[in-house]
Amino acid sequence: MRWMVIHDLFRFQFVKLLRGNKLKAGGWNALGPGSVFTLAGSLEVGYRTSFGRLVYVHVLGSVKLGSHCFINDCVRIVCHEHIEMGDNVLIASGVSIYDHDHSSELRSGSLVFEGYTTAPIRIGSNVWIGDKAILLKGVSIGDNTIIGAGSVVTSNIPANCVAAGNPCRKIREINELP
Repeated sequence: MRWMVIHDLFRFQFVKLLRGNKLKAGGWNALGPGSVFTLAGSLEVGYRTSFGRLVYVHVLGSVKLGSHCFINDCVRIVCHEHIEMGDNVLIASGVSIYDHDHSSELRSGSLVFEGYTTAPIRIGSNVWIGDKAILLKGVSIGDNTIIGAGSVVTSNIPANCVAAGNPCRKIREINELP
C-alpha cells in the first residue's frame, strides 16, 4: 500500500494506491480538499474533470470518467466491477453511486454475508444528477438526461428526459429547440 500525491493547478491531493492499480488523468483536473481515492483497480479521469470537497472514490474494478465533468461535495462512488460516465456530467452534492449489492443468507437464525453481486453502471453524456440521488447496480442513464434530487435509480433511464422519484422514472421528455 502506498500514497501518491496528485498535483493539480491549485492544490495537492492524496490518493491511496493499492497493488495492481492504474491511474490515468487527462490533465488540468481539480481535486477538492479532504477527498479520498482508494484504488485497487483502475481509474481514468477525463480532461478538466473536477471534484469537490470530501469526495470518496473506492475502486476495486474500473471507473472511467469523461471530460468536463464536475463531481460536487460529499459524493460517494464505490466500484466493484465497472462504472462509466460520459462527458459534461454534473453530479450534485451527496450523490451515491454503487455498482454492487451485498449478498446474504439466513443460517441458524443469523444473517451471514455471502459476498457481492455486481453489475456495471453507465451514465451518458450531458447528464445532470440532482442532490442526494442514489444510483444502484446495473443501471444505464441515457444522454441529455436530468435525474431529480433524492431519486433512487434502480432501472434504466432513457435519453433526453427528466426523471425523478423513488424508484426513479421518466417524468417528461426534453425536446430540442429549433
